[in-house]
Amino acid sequence: MSQLFTTLLTKAAVAVLEALLMRLLVQLWNTFALRGRPVAAVA
Repeated sequence: MSQLFTTLLTKAAVAVLEALLMRLLVQLWNTFALRGRPVAAVA
């Protein structure tokens, strides 16, 4: 049972980190888009 709990905690931690990373990337992308970069304007 302990092993299962550890695995679930690890997966949850990874999921949270991935979500935070994606959010950070989106914020960076939006920042560049607001600056009027040609690449951001196309997407």
